[in-house]
Amino acid sequence: MDVSQISGAIVNAVELAEQLHFLQTLIDSLVSPIFYKDKNGVYQGCNKAFEAYLGKTKAEIIGKTVHELSPDDLADKYYQMDEDLLRSGGQQTYESSVVYADGSRHDVLFTKSVYYAKSGEVAGIVGILLDISERKQLERAYQETQERLEELVNQRTQELQQINTELKEKIIELEQMAESLATSEEKFSKAFKHSADGIGILGLEDERYVDVNDAFVKLFGYSRGEIVGHRSSEFRLWLDEEAREATFQEIREKESFSGKEAAWRTKNGEVKVGLCSSDLIEIKGKRCILFVVHDITERKQAE
Repeated sequence: MDVSQISGAIVNAVELAEQLHFLQTLIDSLVSPIFYKDKNGVYQGCNKAFEAYLGKTKAEIIGKTVHELSPDDLADKYYQMDEDLLRSGGQQTYESSVVYADGSRHDVLFTKSVYYAKSGEVAGIVGILLDISERKQLERAYQETQERLEELVNQRTQELQQINTELKEKIIELEQMAESLATSEEKFSKAFKHSADGIGILGLEDERYVDVNDAFVKLFGYSRGEIVGHRSSEFRLWLDEEAREATFQEIREKESFSGKEAAWRTKNGEVKVGLCSSDLIEIKGKRCILFVVHDITERKQAE
C-alpha cells in the first residue's frame, strides 16, 4: 500500500468517525428511547433517552444482554421476541413492560426491525420504545365508566378515539424511523429527516443554516431554500432577540443544553412555544450547532 492509499484510508476513517459522532449526537437529541443489538442479542449502542429509562450509563449497557439488564420474566419475553424477529426478518411490534430507573414497571410498545450487513446477512436488531402507560390507564378508566353511565361512556369513547388516532400516527412514525435504521449511517441520517421535532444545523461562527429537516420547515413556515445559507438573525424567529443572543453565547460556552423553553415567531407571525435542546457537532471539519425544537404550544395553551 503506497502513501496515497494510506492517506486516503486515514481520511476515510476520520470522516467515518465524524459521521458516527454526528449521528450519535442526533439520536441522543430524540425523546424516544432507541437501542440496537447484534444478532447474538448483545447491546451495541443506544441513545440518552434509553439510558435514562434504564437508569444506566451507555457503558453499563453496551456489551450486555437482556438477561443481564432486566428481570427474568421480562428478559425471557424480550429474548423470545428477538429470536422470532431474527428468524422471520422484517419488522415487529408488540406490547410489554419495562422496569424504569425508579424500579416501577411501565407499559411500553416495542417497534423493532432487523438490520443487515453489507453481505446481506442479518446483523442485528434496532428498536424504539413508546411509553403507553397513560393509554392503558385510560382504557381501564373507560371500562369502569362504561358500567356507570352511558353519557360518560360516549364522552370517554371520543377521547380514546382521539388518543388512539394519535398513537397510530406515532406508531407509523416510529415504524418509519425503525425501518430507516438499517445501517449505521442510514438509520441516523434518516432520523434527522423524519423526526417530529424541528431540527436545524447552523455554523457555530457565522450562525448560517447548513440544513433543516421537514419538521422545522413545517413548524416555522419557511421553505428549506429560504433558510439554508442564511443567518439565524435574518428571520427573527426568536420573539426575544436578547434571549437568542444569550442562548447562542451559552452554546459557545457550555457546548450543549436541553429543555430550555422559548417563544418563537413563524413566517406568518404566529407565536409558538418550544422546548429547545442543542449540542455542538463537527461536520467535515466545521464546528456546527445541532438545534432541536419540540413544539409545546398546544400544551401551553391547554395549561
